[in-house]
Amino acid sequence: MNTFIRTIITITFIIFFKFSLAQTTKFDLTTNWTFSQYGLNQWLPASVPGCVHTDLLSNKKIEDPFYRSNERDLQWIGEKDWEYKTSFTPNAELLAKENQELVFKGLDTYADVYLNNQLILQTNNMHREWRVNCKSLLKNGANNLRIHFKSVFKIDVPKYLNAAYKASAFPNNDQGDMWLSIYARKAGYEYGWDWGPRLITSGIWRPITIVGRDKAKINNIQVVQNQIKTDKAMLNAVFNIESDTKQKVILLVKNGSKLLSKTSVNLTEGVNQISVPYEIKNPKLWWSNGLGEPNLYNLTYELQQNGEKLDSRAISTGLRTIKVIRENDKDGTSMYILLNGVKVFAKGSNYIPIDNFLNRVTPQRYEEVINTAKDANMNMLRVWGGGIYENDIFYNLCDKKGIMVWQDMMFACGMFPDDAAYIENVKQEVKDNVTRLRNHPSIALWCGNNENEIAWYQWGWKKKYSESVQKEYEKGMHQLFDVEIPSVISSLDTSRYYHPSSPSTGFNGIKGNEGDAHYYGVWNGNEPFESYNKNIARFMSEYGFQSFPEYKSIKEFTLPEDRKLGSDVLFFHQKAKNNETREDFGNKNIANYMDLYFKKYTDLNSFAYLSQVLQAKGINTAIEAHRRNIPYCMGTLYWQLNDCWPAASWSSTDYYGRWKALHYTVKKAYQKELISVMPEQGKLKVYIVSDDLKEQAATLSLKLMDLQGNILSEINKNLTIKPNSSHIYFEADSSVLLAGKSPKNVFWLIDVNKGKTRLARKEYFFEAEKELGLAKPEITSSIIKTGNQYFVDLKTNVLAKSVFLSLKDGDGFFSDNYFDLIPGEIKRVELTLKNGQQVKANDVLSYSLFDSYTVE
Repeated sequence: MNTFIRTIITITFIIFFKFSLAQTTKFDLTTNWTFSQYGLNQWLPASVPGCVHTDLLSNKKIEDPFYRSNERDLQWIGEKDWEYKTSFTPNAELLAKENQELVFKGLDTYADVYLNNQLILQTNNMHREWRVNCKSLLKNGANNLRIHFKSVFKIDVPKYLNAAYKASAFPNNDQGDMWLSIYARKAGYEYGWDWGPRLITSGIWRPITIVGRDKAKINNIQVVQNQIKTDKAMLNAVFNIESDTKQKVILLVKNGSKLLSKTSVNLTEGVNQISVPYEIKNPKLWWSNGLGEPNLYNLTYELQQNGEKLDSRAISTGLRTIKVIRENDKDGTSMYILLNGVKVFAKGSNYIPIDNFLNRVTPQRYEEVINTAKDANMNMLRVWGGGIYENDIFYNLCDKKGIMVWQDMMFACGMFPDDAAYIENVKQEVKDNVTRLRNHPSIALWCGNNENEIAWYQWGWKKKYSESVQKEYEKGMHQLFDVEIPSVISSLDTSRYYHPSSPSTGFNGIKGNEGDAHYYGVWNGNEPFESYNKNIARFMSEYGFQSFPEYKSIKEFTLPEDRKLGSDVLFFHQKAKNNETREDFGNKNIANYMDLYFKKYTDLNSFAYLSQVLQAKGINTAIEAHRRNIPYCMGTLYWQLNDCWPAASWSSTDYYGRWKALHYTVKKAYQKELISVMPEQGKLKVYIVSDDLKEQAATLSLKLMDLQGNILSEINKNLTIKPNSSHIYFEADSSVLLAGKSPKNVFWLIDVNKGKTRLARKEYFFEAEKELGLAKPEITSSIIKTGNQYFVDLKTNVLAKSVFLSLKDGDGFFSDNYFDLIPGEIKRVELTLKNGQQVKANDVLSYSLFDSYTVE
C-alpha cells in the first residue's frame, strides 16, 4: 500500500473516530427477543414492542382474544408471571462512549430488569420512562438482558386486602372480584370497561435502546412562546443539558437551514437549564381544523463544541396562543377555548386506545383514526384518562391535522391511593409525560382525571363511608389532584390551563352552570332524546349512546350460530351490564329506546342497522342543542370516537374502522354552518349556527314536501348569517306550516345556500320515524368512473329514509351514508375502493328504514 493511500485511510479513521466520539449514538434493542411463562423455561419468539397476549397469539398458543367469547378463557394470562430475554452485542461506537444508558420507553408494569444477571431496575409504572446507567455492566461481546414481569394480582391483591378501607371503582370498570385497577399505574381499560374486555397484559410495550454519549447531552427542550405578533414571534428555547464537567459549548436554533440563534454558554457539572431567546419573522399561526391552516415549523436545536455536534433535537411545533377562559358571567362561569384571540366552539369526541394490545396499532392505523376526526369536521379530541398517554405519532398527527387535544392524566372512575410512595410515582409519571408532550401545539389543556370527582359527589360513593373516611379521602384527593399534579405541571408548562377533573367545578360539588359536564340521563337514566335540549352545560365533555357495529363487522368475530341477539357471544361483546346483577343492560336499553322512535326490527341485521340510526338520531339531537346554545355552551365532545375491540359500544367508528351512521351524521352536524329546527310553544324555530368568522349573505329555502317528492309550499328568504353565532332566522306556527296536511306524510326540506353553493341542509320531520307513512322505495343506482374516482348516482320514487350503502363484496368507503334520499333529486356519492377493486352498479347495495321493519 502506498504512503498516499495509507495517509487517506489514517485521516479518514481519525475523522470518523473523532466524529463518533462527539455524536450521541443509539443502539436499538427491539430484536432477538424470546419469552416464557416464568419458571417454565419454554422459550418462544417474541416481538418488541409487544405484549404477552400477542406473543402467545403469534406462536399459536392461544386463540384470538377478540373472537367469539375467547376472552373468558384467557384470564389466566394476567394471573401469571412472564419473562422476556435477549442477547445482543454492542458495536464499537457505543462501547467507546464515555456514558452508556439503557432507556426503557415503556414496561408494563411490575418488572425486575437484569443486565448480565445483575438486577439493575425495578419498575412499577407503565406510563413512565426508565433510564439506567449501564456503563459498568456493558461488555464487549455478548450481553444478556432479561425482564421478569410480575402479575398485578401478585403485587396488588395484598394492597387491596390490607387497605384501611375498600376503595371504590365503578363495577363495570373493573370486572374482577376485587377492585385492583386503582393500585397499579397501568392502563385502566385493561381491567375491563363498559365497552371493552378484561385482558390484563404485560410486556415491553415501547422500545428499548442504549444511548451512548460523550461530554454532554440534551435531556429535553421546551419551546416557550413569549409573544406572537403579526410581524414576529418571540420565543425561548429552554435547553435542559446534562454535562459531565464544566465546559464551554455553543447552542444553536435553526428553522430548516436558517440559523435563528447562536449562543455561547458555560456549562456546570450536572444538569443545566439554559434559556435561549430567538425570533421567527412573519409567523404563520397554527389554527384548529376549520378555522385555518395548522401551520408547523420544523425547528432544530443543537449542542456543539469546537464545531462538532454533541447532541441535537428536532421539534415540529406550531405558533399559537391557546387559553381556556373561565370567567364569571350572568349565567355562571364560562368555559371556552380562545385560540389566537378567537373564541372556538369545540367540536369533537372522546378518544380511547385504538386496541387492547397497543403494539398492534400501526402508524397507518393512527393516521386513519385521526383522519376520521378531521374528515368529520372535528377540531378537538379528549384523550380519556383510563388509557395511556398516547404515542408521539398521535400528537404529531393532531398537530398536522389541526385537532386540539384535551389531555387527561391517567386516572379514571376510581378512588386512588394517596400514600407518599404512590404520589411520588405519579409525580414522576406526570413529569415524564408533560415534558414529552408540552411542545405540541395541539394540546389545549391538561386534566387531572376522568369522573373521580363526580363519582364521589354524585354516584353515591361518599355515602358508603364514615365521616372520618370521607375526610381522609377528600384530603388525599385534594392533595393529589389539586396540589401535587398541578404543581408538577406548572413547573414544566405555565402556558396551559389545568382542569382538576372531568367533569369538574373544583372539589366542592358539581354545578351545571359552570365547568364541564358528563350527561347520561339519556342512556343510564332512560330519559328520551329530547332531554338533550334541556340538559346543557357550559362545556359538554361527555354524553353518549350505544349502537352495534354493522352486520359485516359482526360477522368478523362470530360464527353463524352466534348471530342472534340472545346469543352468549353477542352478550359477551356487550359490556354495558347491570352494575348489581351483571345481567344485560346495554342490549335491552338499545331495544327500549328503539321502541320509542322506530318500528320493530326483523333480525340481527336490521337491529344492528336500526341501532346505528337510533344512535345517530340521539347524538345529533345533543349536538344541535349544544351548538344552538352558543355562547352559553362552547364545546361538545360525544362519547366516543373509536373502539379497542369489536363490540356494541358508544363509538361512531367501529374496531375495523368502518364508519357508523353516527360518524356520517356528525360530519354534517359539525359543518361550519348548521341548520337546527326546534319546536317551541306551538312554533317551529329555524336556527342557523355558524362557526365562520365572517358575515355571510345567504338564502334560506324552506320546502314543505310530501313523501312522494311533491312540493306543497315553498318559502325563500334572503338573510345575513352572523359570524361565530347561533340565531333564529325563521319561525312560524306549526299548524300554519302544515297547511292542513297530516304530519305523518310531509316533511320540511330546508337549505341554506350562498350563491350556487349549499352551506347546509336539514330534513325536518314532524313525527317520530315509526309514525311516518313510508312506502317501499325503489332505489336505482348508476356508477360513474372519472379517472381513478368512482361516483354512485342514486334516485328514488318515494322518500327513502336513512339509506345505508354497502358493497356486495369487499369494502369501500362512501363519502355520505345513512342519508335521506329525496324523490326528484339525484344524490351523488363518491366511492373509494381498496386494492384496485372494480365495481358495477349492481355491486352497490342499498338498505333503507322501510327495509328494516317487520311487515305488519
